[in-house]
Amino acid sequence: MEQRQLLIDKYHYQEVHFLDKGWSIDQKWIGIKDQVKHLIRISDIQLRQRRKWEFEQISRLSQQGWPVNRPLLFIEEEDLVIGIYMYIEAEDLQATIHTLPESMQYDMGYFAGEALSAIHALPIETDSINQYEKMSKKMLKHIDVFNQKDLHFHNDHLVIDHIKKHLHLLSDRPLVFQHGDYHIGNMLLVQFQHAAIIDFNRCDIGDPYEEFDRAYFFSRRHSIPFVIGQLDGYFKFGIPDDFHQLMKLYMCHNMISALTWSTQFSIRHTEELMQYVLMVMDDYDQLRSDIPKWLR
Repeated sequence: MEQRQLLIDKYHYQEVHFLDKGWSIDQKWIGIKDQVKHLIRISDIQLRQRRKWEFEQISRLSQQGWPVNRPLLFIEEEDLVIGIYMYIEAEDLQATIHTLPESMQYDMGYFAGEALSAIHALPIETDSINQYEKMSKKMLKHIDVFNQKDLHFHNDHLVIDHIKKHLHLLSDRPLVFQHGDYHIGNMLLVQFQHAAIIDFNRCDIGDPYEEFDRAYFFSRRHSIPFVIGQLDGYFKFGIPDDFHQLMKLYMCHNMISALTWSTQFSIRHTEELMQYVLMVMDDYDQLRSDIPKWLR
């Protein structure tokens, strides 16, 4: 049965509208039942365990009072799984943050940093994970793909060399539950008061510091005060000594992986991400600095 019809016939939604946002492989719908809006995420049955884990972790955050899409129901159909959440009436933070005073942008970021700390405190099992092996293989694989696709940008050899020479930094890192795509584009502005956190579909287990790579890559372009606020809210004004070197490694990897990922889509998308890459290279003075210039 076609998804929209399934939601109407079996789950009794009076209105169902396709939500064409983001890059998720899930199908997202807004369903209206008795004048109440729900966010409905439909995934292939092969993602059942992952989507159930995601649903449970978001439930924990919701119970703690954090502004997320409150989970309502997790359903297993024959060939798909359905996650039903409360819909949040709000504006996209990315589209509106430039209209806010810088002090409010900072406050939004500070709140996002506190929320990220709560996300990282969620319970996980890490016994079977070798994070060094997982991340080093991932980084080297992306370098191989970058070279195979004959991608280039100014001083890309410095980025690749930096990754290869600093893989040892990945050893003995703590592991946490990760949102997986934590940046301003996955947040909503609720009544001009605080940010709501959405789109956990890339959630994973990994280094807590890695979660800041999207802030340095995407959020930074829209609001530097927001990113500084996020750092302050997370670290409570005490950034650890090892943070900057690890972030530089993660940003080098992010530049390579973003461009390789973009080749799945249009040339325009690759060109757009290239502008982000060049921005990051400038932030780090072509890798001569360990700290981006907007934070120094």
